[in-house]
Amino acid sequence: MKRSFYDVLGVARNADQSQIDTAYALAGEKLAVITVRGTAAAIAESKLLGDGYALLSNPARRAEYDAKLEADEAAEMLAVTATVGKARFSSRVGAAVLMALAVVVGGIAYQHVSAKMEQVRVEHAQAVRQKMEEQAKVLLIDATHGQPVVIVPADGAQKR
Repeated sequence: MKRSFYDVLGVARNADQSQIDTAYALAGEKLAVITVRGTAAAIAESKLLGDGYALLSNPARRAEYDAKLEADEAAEMLAVTATVGKARFSSRVGAAVLMALAVVVGGIAYQHVSAKMEQVRVEHAQAVRQKMEEQAKVLLIDATHGQPVVIVPADGAQKR
């Protein structure tokens, strides 16, 4: 926000003419020392101070200036409100998009993990079955032929 002439003089908007005169005199004394040294900022501030005093000392110009300040502030508030409303809408849309993306990525990850878990479960079941079959086999040697005979107790069948 730009500095107003009230800010330059250091007075409130409802200041009367004597307060404006006093503030101008005090600010002028402070700037006089700096301006003598010739700093560009002090010279610019001195110019602003003079312009502000000239404007605020004239009741008609001051009324116009006050109306302009109020209109500018109202427009600025409207712009801020619109920006905040847009930011809220934008953040809601962003949050919804982020949530949808999280759901999609989560669903894909769940499918991959589920498929991998099923694959591991099947491999484990096969390994357990194979291990049980190996442990359940009893190996006997046929004395007449010298050939090994495998007896599987689960179904009672013999294999050579």
